[in-house]
Amino acid sequence: MKRSPESKALWRLFTPLLAYWIVKLVVDFLTTCVMMIVKAEEIAPLVNNNQQTVTEEEMQKIMIEMSKIVQEFYVQYQLECTVALAVCMILVMGIMFWQDRKREAKERTEPVNMVSAVKYIPIVGLGIAFCLVGNCLAGLSGLVYSDETYQETAAVLYGASFLIQLVSSGLIIPLAEELFYRGLVFKRFREQGSFLLAAVLSTFLFTSGHGNLVQGLYTIVLGFLLCFVYEKVGSLKAPLCLHITANVVSLCCTQFGVFDWLMANKMWMAVLAVAGTFVGTTILMRESQGQVP
Repeated sequence: MKRSPESKALWRLFTPLLAYWIVKLVVDFLTTCVMMIVKAEEIAPLVNNNQQTVTEEEMQKIMIEMSKIVQEFYVQYQLECTVALAVCMILVMGIMFWQDRKREAKERTEPVNMVSAVKYIPIVGLGIAFCLVGNCLAGLSGLVYSDETYQETAAVLYGASFLIQLVSSGLIIPLAEELFYRGLVFKRFREQGSFLLAAVLSTFLFTSGHGNLVQGLYTIVLGFLLCFVYEKVGSLKAPLCLHITANVVSLCCTQFGVFDWLMANKMWMAVLAVAGTFVGTTILMRESQGQVP
């Protein structure tokens, strides 16, 4: 029996989510195997205990020690684990994205208008403005200091060498996220419904992947901006350009002490936030000519 068009459409919408969870499970399993090898000397004495002579209290102590070893591993190699998942996501989601574009090309009856490189200049400006405004507002509000989870994440991210930061957080991770959240989730839901519905769903998933308040608030706004530029330009290069720009500017400002200087000069931070908001709003208004469906 052939599936109905409705069931095919529903399956198509949720296939990227299924693919994501399968990839994540596989990467988590492989990461656990690596962890068992790296921490073998610490884990072996705990595992080799004679289970018949271990009391319930001793078993609890063993489980606590095992949890500490696992937690230490994931804290130490958090960036490496994230990059490994991102690389696998690029491979799988890249294939799915390529298949979607190939399918579109077969169904298309009109020639595609190439997007001029000039079109990406305001997108770069928007990425810079958003990054500066977002970080300034987070600094002025004090969230960057009150959110312990964010502090732990920042310590891992900025603890790596600057080159590794640029390659991982500035290129690999944004590419993986754009292929999945915008290229597949947003694009497929947009084909079946309104811009708002597709943007809300993809942004919700995008934000849920960042487990702290500071990054959560930051990615809510960023997610909608990324969907907006994708909708307006019609090419995944647009949100990818914005995302990479925002991340690279943030990394550079942190590396060269710009944010530290601003935190010590709150007046300039406020001025920069206002100026960035004005520039970003101007770019958005310019790009918003013509109502988003």
